[in-house]
Amino acid sequence: MKMDFSVGFYSNDSDKETLATRNTLLTEQVDAVRQEKDKLLLFLKSQLAGYLGVKVAYWIQGSFKNHTVIRPVRSSDEFDVDVGLYIFADAEGQGVNASDAKSLLNKALQAYCESHSTAKLEDSKPNCERISFPDNFHIDLPLYYIDEQIGKCRLATENNGWIDSDPKALQSWFDNQIKHLSDTEKARLRRVIKAIKTWVSLKDIKLPSIAISTFIARNYVGYASEEDAIWELSNSLTNHIVTGGKVLSPINGDDLISAKDEEIYELKSACSQLQSVLKAVSLSESIIVSHQLWSIEFEHILPPLNSLKVQAGSENLPAITTPPQISVKTSSGGPEQIINTVTVYRGDKLSFRVHNKSDYSAGSEVIWMVRNTDKDAALKNDLGHNQRFDITELVTENCEYRGKHFMECTILNAGQIVGVSSVAVNIYQQQRPVRNPPKKRYGPVR
Repeated sequence: MKMDFSVGFYSNDSDKETLATRNTLLTEQVDAVRQEKDKLLLFLKSQLAGYLGVKVAYWIQGSFKNHTVIRPVRSSDEFDVDVGLYIFADAEGQGVNASDAKSLLNKALQAYCESHSTAKLEDSKPNCERISFPDNFHIDLPLYYIDEQIGKCRLATENNGWIDSDPKALQSWFDNQIKHLSDTEKARLRRVIKAIKTWVSLKDIKLPSIAISTFIARNYVGYASEEDAIWELSNSLTNHIVTGGKVLSPINGDDLISAKDEEIYELKSACSQLQSVLKAVSLSESIIVSHQLWSIEFEHILPPLNSLKVQAGSENLPAITTPPQISVKTSSGGPEQIINTVTVYRGDKLSFRVHNKSDYSAGSEVIWMVRNTDKDAALKNDLGHNQRFDITELVTENCEYRGKHFMECTILNAGQIVGVSSVAVNIYQQQRPVRNPPKKRYGPVR
């Protein structure tokens, strides 16, 4: 029987490390977004109303509206906020060109950036304008007109004029589609959407958030556990894509994936890989093995192995495996040691190697997985990374964030997991003090 890995995906204890906590923005990050967004929108409403002489309003849309925004999976990535700006007038009837309307929005954004040094106006997008901020996020601003008398809503585009587009209608459909679910199930449904979005971002493939949300809303039926929900819906979605299925808009029937041939090929390849992992997970009888299998797809965004409260060599680890002994050496000097916990300072470097490599077959490989925890790393959206090496090689990592972090070691042979272990790394906030600081010099007595 498969070992339930739900503990790695979600917990009612918000302080416990899970996929749900690690792919969710911190309160501080959300607050920073809201402050910047509110200042910007107050300015834009006034500016555009002055330019056009009509009422202007806005509406939050996309992942922020739907509570499915995810933390960037890499420190270099950004998350986005979508805010629709609405002109309350029949723009086409009044002869307002879509490209001209977008130009007026761009002009207003230029004025905003001139008086707000932290804001940067990006190059215009075909269907929106974008402004970025230093805390790894940007705000996309599509511009619509809405004719309230006939209920028409159209989007300003650079190349295709005004086109039919109504994000409010799609959000209303989503809300209506899931309204029969309990609040608990609605929350789980959104966590599944976030989990799949996290996977898409890690694999760098084209599967738009709107397509994921629409598919999950249509296919969610209620599940016995968090892992069951993620497993079943991931399997259903990937099978649908691999077999050539499309995700069509419930509003106008458009293809919500709308990818090029090369993008579809890459998407199907990633979906096939995930399906093979899902099959292996279904056969797993070990939490540790399940953790390692899910880590193939969710990488460092999964919680550290140690947070699952299991240890290498416990009843959850198959008897055929041999735990690797990890030797650690610090850049500050001292001997290389086989240890489970190491304490260092910010700015130090740590080198890791498998000490008992002779216990494994020739050709074995090691996946070294850094899993950062604590707030410093989270604020930088740097929750870790992984590297694959030959079992004989040394790997070196920088110590950048204070707090407790983990270096996990997974030994593979012929694609099979044959050993799992980890080292806890405690990093002090301050940098290492100078060993022999220069003595204070005293001038002559006067």
